[in-house]
Amino acid sequence: MQQVASTTGYVEQALRHDYTGMNFGVLVRLSFEAKKGTDYKASPTRGAEINNRLEQVRIATDYIEERGGKVVHIYDEPHTSAWKKKPIPQPDGTVKWLVDRPVFDGAIRDLKKGLAPTGEPIHGLAVIADDRLARDPRHMEDAKEVVEYHDRPIIDVSGLLDLLTEGGREAAPYIVQASARYSKAISMKGKISHKSRARAGIPAGGQRPFGFMEDKRTHKEDESKHLKTTAGWLLEDKLNMHTVEQKWFDAGFRTSKGGCIPKKTIKNILLNPRIAGIRTYRQPDKPLWERYLLDGDGNPVKGQWDAILEWERWQKLVSLLTSEDRPFAGQYQGAVKYLYSLALRCGECGGRISGQAKENNRFDYACKNPGCGKVAGSGNAIDDLLTPIVLGVLSQRSVKVEAKEWEKADELRELEEEKNALLQQAKEFPKQAAYVWPLVGEKDEQIRKLRKEKTAHDRKHTAPSITNAVERWPGLELEQRHALIAEVFQSVILHRAKKGSNRFNPERLEVIYHQE
Repeated sequence: MQQVASTTGYVEQALRHDYTGMNFGVLVRLSFEAKKGTDYKASPTRGAEINNRLEQVRIATDYIEERGGKVVHIYDEPHTSAWKKKPIPQPDGTVKWLVDRPVFDGAIRDLKKGLAPTGEPIHGLAVIADDRLARDPRHMEDAKEVVEYHDRPIIDVSGLLDLLTEGGREAAPYIVQASARYSKAISMKGKISHKSRARAGIPAGGQRPFGFMEDKRTHKEDESKHLKTTAGWLLEDKLNMHTVEQKWFDAGFRTSKGGCIPKKTIKNILLNPRIAGIRTYRQPDKPLWERYLLDGDGNPVKGQWDAILEWERWQKLVSLLTSEDRPFAGQYQGAVKYLYSLALRCGECGGRISGQAKENNRFDYACKNPGCGKVAGSGNAIDDLLTPIVLGVLSQRSVKVEAKEWEKADELRELEEEKNALLQQAKEFPKQAAYVWPLVGEKDEQIRKLRKEKTAHDRKHTAPSITNAVERWPGLELEQRHALIAEVFQSVILHRAKKGSNRFNPERLEVIYHQE
């Protein structure tokens, strides 16, 4: 015969440590997420091999079942802080800084309704310790309310927090405050420790970064060499990230499941100051490539490892990958599959022409612009006509062009000298530092903008560094060919076909050469 809960009240029944006939949920909060793929052993030999979530569930379940209760649902809060506040947008457009715990809020709602997500009745909630329940006064008030006014017992297995009695509820806010202060103290100690390690150039914790061995100091030869090669693909060969992604896959650098490493991940590896020998430091308000500390002379703090890329070369790479005028910026790189898609223009509307696949490995170039769509031609025939022209022009001139002198070079040099003078002033007269450092920050921002302009200037006035383009043409990547075609053609106009003509007429192509 099934046993039922007492009718005198669930809280009063729980006070007697008798949970007979009562259904409980277990709130499991993890302040950090366990690493994906972690092998938790049945017989752990180290603390890292213990699955903390399973331990919380096991302890709470044993406690409830030993007293006659039943666990009907687990409320999981992965990677959730019980005291860190986040900006939460409000309906009126304002922002409130709150501790955001949607799973906890859902558990409180379920207790008030008396119904678990599984559809079973729920009478109470269990946690293994007070800090797993709440470290924020708002959440503690919600917990007290559900116990006092909805007759739903919340049990702290450790016994420190008592929400079942009036005296315990009065003491609860003080326990929360003590826990919050402890959390803040631990957090502050952690921040100080992390910053000290960063200033000393000691590698950050976590998994080994790409390009380095497990000690995070020694280069992993194949990976570090591949990073240098990738920099060359981007800076000299002008490849786009779509092609780089494919090249990484072809070279055998893949995800743990054998898939293609996403180009966004590759880009983040390249943008990390670590590969330039600089110790990174977590600063969420700055972009990835600027997250590092400065030493007393205003220079980036070096890490305890050798750089994979030299500082100047890495800065050029950063500018290339983050600049708005970078090659193929704003364009879906996977969509440009045909040789003259970027050069062809519609003779009717003036819009771009795109490729369109057909059967038997053939394709057309066609206008797909709204309101037009009147022009199309055989892609194979157009490629066969235009490619000999491109190669003929390239064979008669050098493709590599020396960069023109940048007109703001003197301005950049003067700013760098002014910055160094300010740093020297702060060093010699420490009392003036409070006034000098804001000026240093202004100079840094001006220098950063000018360096970005210089990189864009150099890239604009320097063509792909391929001197034997005719011989290398068959083996060049598509975007390399696009860049060389742009050196020859300003555009190629494809005019409308005449009625009754099945063969492609070369006279439909009007070539406009690029002006030197």
